[in-house]
Amino acid sequence: MRRFLQLVMIAIAIALMTASPVLAHGVPNEKNWHIHDGLGPGPAAGDHHAGLVIFPALFAQEGLVYGTSAAPYVWCTNATDKGLLDPGGQGTVSAAGHCRSDVWIVHLLRGIEAPAGWSTLVIPGDDFHYRLTRIG
Repeated sequence: MRRFLQLVMIAIAIALMTASPVLAHGVPNEKNWHIHDGLGPGPAAGDHHAGLVIFPALFAQEGLVYGTSAAPYVWCTNATDKGLLDPGGQGTVSAAGHCRSDVWIVHLLRGIEAPAGWSTLVIPGDDFHYRLTRIG
């Protein structure tokens, strides 16, 4: 029994050492998620690492430094970065979704007025509405 437990522990250690570096950031499924850590071109280029985009400014607006333990890098579903409804068509929302880290859920919305209780990050030519929800 002791030998069996040793073998199990060795197998677990090997699995952890060879795990994808994306998983080290907590990305739950590399195929459907990407992380905004600034280390790659993003899912459109087939990479799970994406640019920092709005997140440093968004967290700075809340008094937090992005990429720290207080505001860890966020991961998003690959669909979050795509517009969900064509603003020229029947819908008015140009994008909606959420991203998350181990500390925050970041709700995102563009193309409509900010809902009550949401903040707005103004970027020249565009407004991103967001709401931060602390996890735990």
